[in-house]
Amino acid sequence: YFVEIRLMLATIALSISQTILDDFEVLDIKVALSEYT
Repeated sequence: YFVEIRLMLATIALSISQTILDDFEVLDIKVALSEYT
């Protein structure tokens, strides 16, 4: 029972961190572009 909850939390945390990483990559690209222009 507890294992299933932990697995669910782990997958949710993974997906959240993945989207945060994607956002940071987009931000880095925008910053790099603004520095070049």
